[in-house]
Amino acid sequence: MVGLMAKTGRPSVPSWLFTGIFLLIGIGLLGGSAYSVVSTLDFLGNAVSAHGVVVDLEGRWDSDDGGYTYYPRVRFATEGNRSYEFTGNVGSNPASFDVGEEVRVLFDPVRPELARIDSFMQLWFTPLLLAGMGAVFATIGLWATLAAVRASRTVRDAPKPATLKPEPARPPVAGRSLVQNSVRRESVVERQKRD
Repeated sequence: MVGLMAKTGRPSVPSWLFTGIFLLIGIGLLGGSAYSVVSTLDFLGNAVSAHGVVVDLEGRWDSDDGGYTYYPRVRFATEGNRSYEFTGNVGSNPASFDVGEEVRVLFDPVRPELARIDSFMQLWFTPLLLAGMGAVFATIGLWATLAAVRASRTVRDAPKPATLKPEPARPPVAGRSLVQNSVRRESVVERQKRD
């Protein structure tokens, strides 16, 4: 892109394309956040609570941080004394939970395997993350769009420079060459000799 810009003096990709991409990503992330909020609220509306115990911490390598992130593995029992296990949605380093720690669990009575730890971060981390990233992308895209619109209006409304009309060429005098027909400027020395 830089090579093409150096040759033509203009970027190879229009700036409105980048602006549009940022705006679309932001709107998509905000939409994902809204969906996640509705999904979580729906889950909470149908959920039943139970007591659970953290039985393990699943370590997953996080290449961004260069270390392990620990996700709590929880066991709980339904009213019918049927036992279920699930892994929390949000991990951390250091671990937010200890093995053997008792936690409150929320689960769907129709599908008990869909369970979550009843904590703010476990329930609302995903919607908040998507909303934050969506707000950043949408703000950058909207700001860049408004700046591009203002710049195009400024260029469009700017006064046009007066164009100079070229003088018509003098026709050559018959019998003279083009060099003789052209106006010859006198130097200061020639002018003094003539006077």
